Amino acid sequence: MAPRNEEAPGDQPGGTPRKKNHNPTRPSVTQPNLTPPALGPESDHPMTTTTTPDKADQAARAAERARRKEAQKEKLDWMKAILADRNISSNAARVAAAAALNHAYSTGRVRNTQKELARVSGVNIRSVKRAVAELFEQKYWDIEEKNGANIYYLIPPAERIKLWDEEKREWEHECRRWLGAENDWKYAVKRWLNKESEYLWRRPKGVSGPNL
Repeated sequence: MAPRNEEAPGDQPGGTPRKKNHNPTRPSVTQPNLTPPALGPESDHPMTTTTTPDKADQAARAAERARRKEAQKEKLDWMKAILADRNISSNAARVAAAAALNHAYSTGRVRNTQKELARVSGVNIRSVKRAVAELFEQKYWDIEEKNGANIYYLIPPAERIKLWDEEKREWEHECRRWLGAENDWKYAVKRWLNKESEYLWRRPKGVSGPNL
């Protein structure tokens, strides 16, 4: 009977595992580096997303906000000037305020039919027509006639003062021209009267003068 092979104590269940001898001829395996690379703000990594907006885009948005704010301020100043003007009729002030509040927004212009202006202001069509003409004559807005609906461009108070000053200078120039023409006419009449007096004084007796 062959002798029975005895198991090593380390190989028995519950025993201490036995150390294995290191084979010097076996190559060592290098573990891969699992640390992700550092990604900068301008990295081309496909998973990188840029959260900082462009400076040009920020400047454009800031400029647009400033423009809208300035337009709203000009619209309010325009409405205040109309409401404080005692030479404007109540219907004209009502139509202007309703048009600016409901349709001007921050663009400085209104495009609407007179029927729509009558609806938002609560006045009839005839009053709207007179109000539109009155606001144009008082230089509160310019009118561009279009098919269907006209465009009304609101004139800011500062620009309106410049327009009135320019019209005043033109009116003064026209008055000076008329005064010059009147002086020329007076001088011509005076010469004619002097010639007439000289003729009447020198005419011989018995000769009738011209029928005046």
